[in-house]
Amino acid sequence: MAEIQPLQALHYDLAKTGGLQSVVAPPYDVIDAEMRAGLVGRSRYNVVEIDLPQTQTGGDVYQHAAHVFSAWKQEGIITQDDKPALWPLAQEYTGPDGRARTRNGFLAKVRVEEYGAGRIRPHERTHPGPKEDRLRLTRATKANLSPSSASTPTRATRHGAR
Repeated sequence: MAEIQPLQALHYDLAKTGGLQSVVAPPYDVIDAEMRAGLVGRSRYNVVEIDLPQTQTGGDVYQHAAHVFSAWKQEGIITQDDKPALWPLAQEYTGPDGRARTRNGFLAKVRVEEYGAGRIRPHERTHPGPKEDRLRLTRATKANLSPSSASTPTRATRHGAR
């Protein structure tokens, strides 16, 4: 079984951002240049400034992300919890069949382990380029900006209901 622990999360100060709607974004790997520009247009604090960094001068995008991330923490745009906690999460979405669904879960720290039966398994085959990109971003910001998700079958799906 995977080992999980509460985490001391970093998150937006919603009083300073005016809520989450203007600062959230889809996963970095589905955002094109036009979408990125639109997201940044919503708020200068949109997460793409860190998660999909760009520079005007052609400099190091990872150092740019680290600088922006640090500035947001200093400005109080991003704050850290005082105590570790498990964060409940509910994601509402429309499935490919058009049905509204809710995925429930939580955010927590998970120990990194070697691949093995009964533990956390990779969800996709990733290419070396994206892995290196995410690793460089993590090292520059000293933060995990792309949390993984895990799912387990519900009682209904285990018993054949859908």
